[in-house]
Amino acid sequence: MKKLSILLVALSILSCKQQEEKRDYTIIKGQVENNTAENALVQGHDFEARIPIDEGGSFADTLHLKNNGLYQLFIGPERTEIYLERGKDLDFTLNADEFDESLRYSGDLGNSNNYLAGKYLWEVDNSDYRKLFSMDENQFLQKLDSREKQMDSLYNTYEIQNEEFSQLINNERKYSKAALIETYQDAHRFYSGEEDYRVGNNFYNATKDIDYQDTLAFRNSPAYQNLLD
Repeated sequence: MKKLSILLVALSILSCKQQEEKRDYTIIKGQVENNTAENALVQGHDFEARIPIDEGGSFADTLHLKNNGLYQLFIGPERTEIYLERGKDLDFTLNADEFDESLRYSGDLGNSNNYLAGKYLWEVDNSDYRKLFSMDENQFLQKLDSREKQMDSLYNTYEIQNEEFSQLINNERKYSKAALIETYQDAHRFYSGEEDYRVGNNFYNATKDIDYQDTLAFRNSPAYQNLLD
């Protein structure tokens, strides 16, 4: 009985210690080669932090975020989208002369952010909108499905084990696809020269599950905001 009591006390102390050590702030650290900027700026979700960059191109700060999600990181004239989460760390290196191509992330959120960096580069190489919107509607929808499969393959290469981030990305992709579908008719008229062109009756079926009055999505999702523009 005495041993059991000692064990319970030990477990209680360990549990309290773990609760005390659990933090709700995020630490971000960066190393910028060929830097000319005075500050790094993190912005999003009604949050803003301006972080001084030292002469060696290093910076670090503790961020007290209200929301997990996608933020913008600005360094000089360049910017990139990053994912931040309360209680987790993000480290990165980059070369200011090759900003997007040189971004490398590590830390708790490294894989998630490496995916975002890779996704951006993929989109740059695979987003010929003139060609996309010039397709007939069946080809266009097939192309969107093909792009989704390619993005799935890209996502899987990063071995991300973060359910919250995975759900966020699924929603962003859903809203981005819906925005392309909503844009198609006018864009096709422009690129094809068919001023009276109208899509078929079933064309918008892929967007029927979208809630266009979702205030939470509007606050948290850049892709949803773009969809409603």
